[in-house]
Amino acid sequence: MAAPSSLFSHDGDDHRLKINRNTDTDTASLIFQSNFSGRAEFGLAGEDAWSVKVSPNGSNWQTALRAQSATGEVDFPNGLSVSGGDRFDHFESGTWVPTLSGSNGGAQPSYAAQDGNFIRIGNFVFVSGRLGWSAPGNLDGQLRISDLPFPCEAGLQNRTALNMAWYDGLSLPTNATQLGGFIEPGTDTVRLWGAVNAYEGINLIMQTSHLGQSGIMYFSCIYRA
Repeated sequence: MAAPSSLFSHDGDDHRLKINRNTDTDTASLIFQSNFSGRAEFGLAGEDAWSVKVSPNGSNWQTALRAQSATGEVDFPNGLSVSGGDRFDHFESGTWVPTLSGSNGGAQPSYAAQDGNFIRIGNFVFVSGRLGWSAPGNLDGQLRISDLPFPCEAGLQNRTALNMAWYDGLSLPTNATQLGGFIEPGTDTVRLWGAVNAYEGINLIMQTSHLGQSGIMYFSCIYRA
């Protein structure tokens, strides 16, 4: 049929267009062409999953979307992106083991708790943790939380704040109003700081000497990997 349009109408009430294939490995699909060269296809292409495929030349095809017939689960084999370039082609969840470290090294503390969870969607990482120590060890220099599940993306614009939900066993300076931190871009470490007269924007970088003989911290943050 060669025409500017076509119409399939009902004979009674409903109308369903059926495309049947012989076996599960055959294809039942619709192809959209440009000058008789394929550019897009959707349907059952050699499997039970419903897929959408695209091509720049009619020969090389990429699967943009696939919906599994058994579960209805949808995946994007070549990734998913939104305006601005952020990609969501990676999903992962799991646990991680937070540690304390000093900028100048030293012996590690003895730990009473090292619990961490993370979810990664594309290049965004959501982490939470519980870190407790029963002896401070001999750490030296600036106090840090280390071994995040993924390094933070480089660039000062990616220096992300860490939220401290609750802590005990850290000797904050006089007039300190809160404990927080930020992830150092290009690393897997969080530098801790105490806010002194927070309304004036004065921060004190925490030192390993602020560690008590025992203590615990609960924290969370979101950052770009």
